[in-house]
Order: sequence, then structure tokens, then C-alpha cells
Amino acid sequence: MILNQINLQHCKAASAELSRRFGLNQFDIGLIQEPYIFKDKVKGLDSGDIIYFPGRSKPRTCIYIKRDIKYITLPQFCTGDETTIKVSLRDVSGCEFEVILCSAYCPFDSTSAPPSSTLIELTKFANSSHKHLIIACDSNAHNVIWGSSDTNSRGSQIFDYILSENLTILNKGNEPTFINSTRREVLDLTLATSFITNKITNWSVLGEPTLSDHRCIEFSLSSIPAVKVKFRNPRITDWTKYKKFLSRNLEGLNQIEIKNDSSLNSYAQSFQVAITEAFKNSCKEKTKMSNRPVPWFTNRLREQRKSVRKLWNRSKKKVKRGLLDDPVVKQYQVELTLYKNEIMRSKKVSWQRKCEEIESTEEGSRLYKLLSKDTNVSIGSFKKSDGSYTNTLEESLELLLKVHFPNCITLTSMNKILDYREEHGMADVTGSSKEVNNQIEKLREQALSGYASEVADLVVSAEKVKHAIKSFKPYKSPGGDEIFPALLQRELDMGIYF
Repeated sequence: MILNQINLQHCKAASAELSRRFGLNQFDIGLIQEPYIFKDKVKGLDSGDIIYFPGRSKPRTCIYIKRDIKYITLPQFCTGDETTIKVSLRDVSGCEFEVILCSAYCPFDSTSAPPSSTLIELTKFANSSHKHLIIACDSNAHNVIWGSSDTNSRGSQIFDYILSENLTILNKGNEPTFINSTRREVLDLTLATSFITNKITNWSVLGEPTLSDHRCIEFSLSSIPAVKVKFRNPRITDWTKYKKFLSRNLEGLNQIEIKNDSSLNSYAQSFQVAITEAFKNSCKEKTKMSNRPVPWFTNRLREQRKSVRKLWNRSKKKVKRGLLDDPVVKQYQVELTLYKNEIMRSKKVSWQRKCEEIESTEEGSRLYKLLSKDTNVSIGSFKKSDGSYTNTLEESLELLLKVHFPNCITLTSMNKILDYREEHGMADVTGSSKEVNNQIEKLREQALSGYASEVADLVVSAEKVKHAIKSFKPYKSPGGDEIFPALLQRELDMGIYF
């Protein structure tokens, strides 16, 4: 797994460049400081999840992560200057392990000494609970220990924190992480707890323009890649095969006699399996690919990027020697500005083209829903009544159920009770209510015959069911049964008959 660390300096063009690299699968997780902000929200990063703390002030950190990576937000360690998540990974031996990732920003104009109290609490939590921790930090501090040209008071304070919390500095050499027209400095740090350092390799400062004064740091975390998402595209289904397999799967179903709820449920389940299996056999499974091309990255931008990279490599040597007024340096600055402006123009043109291509109300409605969706809203770690926090997404969901539905019994809890009683030979879980349940079952059987059955025939008819099925769009997303309307619409008569 490849991680990138960078300060975008709230630059829209720098965000677009990072998003382009993310779309090409060049990294899996981005630990970002000073992202591009619009209306107090992080913008400009596409095709992944963006995690940040939506507080009163504008967020100065965020984490950019692929959607197929399992993670949970840790809000107790999130502020505008720190964003913290916990990811679940597997090592090469297949064993699962968890890593806490934190993107931190130490503001240079802060009145308090760095690091922040939140960062101190996070490291103490990681050490006390023996959790792996990686911190990507824009320290805004100098110290010769991590390659800076000198040491200032902020650098000494952060170094004391690193020593007291037994953290490891992953920075190698003195390659500057911050370069502008007047200075070159190492400001960005990558810190980690001691037990995770043996899984981190290939730490380096990338030698390519980022459209920000900060350069991109890249390192690898030894783990097995996330399982690729498999899917079937119903639009390419072989409907001839589907009809053949469905006919075979439905053989014998009409011989089943429906007498009670149990037999009805059994019939419905068999019918569902017959349809879904026929679909699976007539539609090939594909792997979901995330490296989609960026629509706004034109050939002109590609050529400009090559030119900027060449000038960048030449100007680096000039700046290192102090030749700030060299024609090559000046030319690089001009070309970089032109490249940024072209990115903004190209994105605007691409968006206008996308809007012009919308021809139907359905497409416009879908686009409106996507734009109005707040991608920052997600379930993270919650604080319990005893002051502790949930550790997994499952725990968070169970806590929500208990708080909002205090007297409910979850299916998981009920299964555990039944399994326990069965293992220990205990009485039926219904106990004294068994006679009442028998009476209810008899009433249900009576409801399937006689007057209730006649009323049901008037309310529900084959024609009404056909009309309802045909009213859906063929490829509308299916529910939990995995049956989308086209599967019923293609063989409607056969489905209604059975």
C-alpha cells in the first residue's frame, strides 16, 4: 500500500494534480495538510473518500482514501488541525492488523508551543493501547535532526515531544520538502511508533512538481492489497441464456403447496434463488477498476506537464546554487503559472461540456443528487456512556441501535441467545409463550384461506403485479434480494405463473 503526504497550500490546481494521480492508482491514501477549501468544505479531490473534521473553523487537514479500504474515523482525535482514522489491513502472512493514521498541521502563528494537546493525547493513547501509529505532519519547525538548515525553538519543542513519546522519525537525508523562490527547507515530518517502522519502506521525497511549494512525500506500508470489488453489469446479460437457466431453475416450484407462513417464505426464497442463479450464470463477473481517466486532463495539459517537469529538474540545481535570477528559474515560474491556469480552464470547460450533454430530466436529477450529497457524512467512532469509544464500525452501529431503539433485540443478539440455549440444552427461548405462538400460527393459517384470501385476491391481481413491475426502470438498483426489475420484466409471464 502506497501513502502520500503533502501540503496543498489551499491551491485548487495542486488539488487537481493530486486527484489526477489518485485516479491513476499512483497511491492509495493521501495524508493532506491545507487542502483546497470552498464554503468551509474540502473540495477538488475526486474518486475517493475525504475525511476531515467539520468544525467551526476551516479544516486545515484531511485524509484522502480509496473506498475499498476498511477504516473508521476517530473523532476524539480530530480537530481542524488533526484528522485521525484507523485502518484495518492484512500483512503478507494474512494476519489482520490495525494502523492509526493522522494528518496533522502545526500552525506557525500558534500562541501555544507545538505539538497540540490533541496530538499528545493521540500518541499517549497509541502507546498505552499498543496501537500502530503513523503521523504525517507539517511541523513548520526547523531542526537539523530531520535535515533542516538550522534549529529553532519550535523544532526543539517538537523534538522533545518525539523523544518523550518514543516516536521514530522516518525522514531520510536532507532533501527539502518545501521550496519557493527564496528558500529550501525540511518542514514536513513523517513520524511513527516503533513497532510499525519495520513495515514502512521506500520513504522518499518525490522529484516532480506538485503545483504547491511543498513537495510530495511517498512511502509504502507492507500489506496485502484490498480485495478487488467484483460486480456484474446487467446491461450485458445474455438474455437467451437467462431464460434457459431460469426455466430449468423453476422446474418443480409449481408443485409446492403453500399452507402457512413457513412454506410461503420457503417458496419465496426458492424463487429468489432461481432468479439470481440464472442471472449469475448468464452475466459474467467483472473486477471494478478505479483507474478511470481524468476527463479534464487533455493532451495539451499532458505536454505542458512534461515541459514543466523538465524545467523543474533544471531549475532545482540553479536554486540550490543560489541563482534565483537565472533565466531557467524565471522560465520555470512562468511555465508553472501557465500550467496552473490551463488546469483551471480545462476543468471549467470539461464541466460545461458535461452539463451540456445532459438531455433528460433523469440525468439532471441524478447529477443534482450527487452534487447535493455530503460525502463527509460517515459513521465513525462513538463515545459510550462509560466514557470509552467504539473500536469498529459494527460496534458503532450496535450503539446507535441501543440508543435510538433501547428495547430492541438485534438479530445478532438473538442468534447468540439461541445458540447458547441450544448448546446448554436449555428450554425454548419463547418459554411460557409457546401456546400463544401456536394460536397465532393457527390464525395465520386461517388468514390464508376463506374470507381473507378472497379479499387478497381482489386487492392483488396478476394484472396489477404486472403493471407494478413494468412501471420500474429496468436497471433500477436492486434491494437485499439482488433482483432488479429487468430480471422480472424479461420473463414476466413465467414469473407471475410461478
